[in-house]
Amino acid sequence: ETASALQLLFGHAVNSDDNRITLYTVESTDAEGNTVHKLALGLGDNAALQDNIAQLVPGQPYHVALTWDGTTYAVFVDGVRRDAGTFSGLAELEAFADVGNFGTASGRAYASGFRGLVDEIQLYRRALNAEEITRLFLTHTAKENRLIEFAVYGTDDAGNPIYYTAKNLPAGATFDAQKQTFFWRPALYQSAGNYEIVFAADGYPDQKITVSVQDTELAGWYIKFLESRGLH
Repeated sequence: ETASALQLLFGHAVNSDDNRITLYTVESTDAEGNTVHKLALGLGDNAALQDNIAQLVPGQPYHVALTWDGTTYAVFVDGVRRDAGTFSGLAELEAFADVGNFGTASGRAYASGFRGLVDEIQLYRRALNAEEITRLFLTHTAKENRLIEFAVYGTDDAGNPIYYTAKNLPAGATFDAQKQTFFWRPALYQSAGNYEIVFAADGYPDQKITVSVQDTELAGWYIKFLESRGLH
């Protein structure tokens, strides 16, 4: 594994590699000579504790979660647990997280930072359980007047794509059936709340995804403007 083949998603190290958590992707070549991208995990001094948790397709978004409670760890991809085990060799943790790199200042010189887009990071003081991870994957959160865009996808037992239709769309939201992509820019100051959208396909269970729109506070000058008009 060369530096160019590794791309670090998350790193945390204290003094030495013995106290390390590393979540990364690595390139390799399959039997047919094709380049494949694998999700891997390193804990303690074992940089390749699990080096083929899942195969990832470049250009496709993924929801990746790593939990560790001091004894057990788990890795989730798109809400599904793909790997789990025990590890208690991390003697201490620093009060920081290094997203997209190795976890130490010296490690950043390794030139293996993540070369992609990360649109949302959430850190917790405790290890979430599988149900909580799945709920996070099925919830998209955004502020009012911010574009919400995501694709839905699924395959049958033969690997053929499943095509969905969307029901219960919020006002102003659209679903591109050809690209299987949801688009919505919630209206400013009037769209805060949770919206449950149902994606259906003949012969398959409905898939429900929650869109959580957070309130955008009124700017001070706008509040004064409304007050001057007797509207606030």
